Amino acid sequence: MKKIIFIIFGYLYFQPSSGQDFTPLKPFTDRTSVKWKAIAQRTGKEIDKINSPKKNQIAEVLKTRFEFLEREFKNKKYLADSALQNQVDRVWNRLLTHNTLSYEPGEVLISNAADINAYSFGEGTIIVTIGLLARLRNESQLAYTLAHELAHYELNHTLLNIAKQIEQTDHPQVEAALANIRAGNISSKDYSIVKAWVFATTHFQRQEEVAADSLGFIFFKNAGYRQDQANGLLKLLDSAQWAKHHPGEALFYPLSFSGFPFKPQWLKEHKTSTVKDSLKEIFLDSLRSHPHIRERLAALSKIKVSAQGRLYFTDSSRFQRVVQKAEFQCVQSAFENNRFDQTLFYALQLKPDHPGNQYITTLIGRVLLSLNIQRRNSTAYRYVPGSSLLYRHDGKAVINFLNNIDLRDLSEITFRFINLKGNFNAQNEEHYFILWKVCLFTDRWETARKVKTTYQLNFPHGEYIEDMMTY
Repeated sequence: MKKIIFIIFGYLYFQPSSGQDFTPLKPFTDRTSVKWKAIAQRTGKEIDKINSPKKNQIAEVLKTRFEFLEREFKNKKYLADSALQNQVDRVWNRLLTHNTLSYEPGEVLISNAADINAYSFGEGTIIVTIGLLARLRNESQLAYTLAHELAHYELNHTLLNIAKQIEQTDHPQVEAALANIRAGNISSKDYSIVKAWVFATTHFQRQEEVAADSLGFIFFKNAGYRQDQANGLLKLLDSAQWAKHHPGEALFYPLSFSGFPFKPQWLKEHKTSTVKDSLKEIFLDSLRSHPHIRERLAALSKIKVSAQGRLYFTDSSRFQRVVQKAEFQCVQSAFENNRFDQTLFYALQLKPDHPGNQYITTLIGRVLLSLNIQRRNSTAYRYVPGSSLLYRHDGKAVINFLNNIDLRDLSEITFRFINLKGNFNAQNEEHYFILWKVCLFTDRWETARKVKTTYQLNFPHGEYIEDMMTY
């Protein structure tokens, strides 16, 4: 029964089977390296240059951020894949060598997070997520992403923003309202106080975003990248919750079968309007600190920069190989972080273009089977948000689907998906286990017996022999 218990804990149970056609990327773990020591040294230098009456408070925030970064390294949250890192470093170094900077920045790390994001950590380290790399269309879009974050560092926005937030949070009413909210006591009065505080701080940030857009665009152009792709990157970020491949109902085609078609009512949205939900929307808006896309595009159109030298031509085929690797890792990252809605969101996009890919098929099978088990244990809330209120477009649709579909239909979809010709691989042990297990859930006892017998004949010393012998 050991392995069946492990399945409750998500990815810990499942390990890549032999014969899989994608190998999850390895994390960066060496905290004694030159890279890590440089980060530690830059944090000290950043603290030394603080010129503010609140220097001690700002220094504490920077130290806390460094400790967070250290924990992230320890928890293997940054990827060490040479192909991805070389691509990012190539763009980063080009930006640095073609621009004159007041402050020397650090390096770029690739976070193993499926969310689409990039940010300046404060002491010069730039973070880009695997989710962002997976979303890009070309190298120029990556260049503008990095140029924007480089501009934040050059303009000293991190320290200014920390000081601003300290000043705002020092307000007694704000501190009291936040304390009530942390305790779970949310009143209309606290809601109004926090709303005013959030909007005050994000207005400050939004001015910074426009400035970073403008200076970043200059850095970007000086390095010879395509000007139109700055606009392309901004539009891409604005549509992050649309599927990159096969949007809309086409996203769910891999889960629609002859005799058991996908039901549109599974995508129905459940709306709520409580004070707590409204509060969530406010904090979400604080994360979306960037101005509206139309404002950002309009500001960029007014910038006139003469390119320094000839346009830089990139190897698009090499870049697309990197992006595709990031797309597959995005699925793995979401699964490792127990975000089953994200896992399906990314995996279902890739499935039609890679119909025979065993990695994608297996991950979808894992998620569907795991959700069957979580539903039976009343623990599905740990893996799928209970509401899609804070999401949009195709991301919202996946969450609605997973919340709306009943357990019987979920089990049926799982059976039909893994049993489908072209999906089931007779050389993949895990496929036998998924099929056998879901046959038990759907009362297909004779089929379960045949699957078990075939598995025992083909894999007499297989990983799942002990599990199947318990039934």
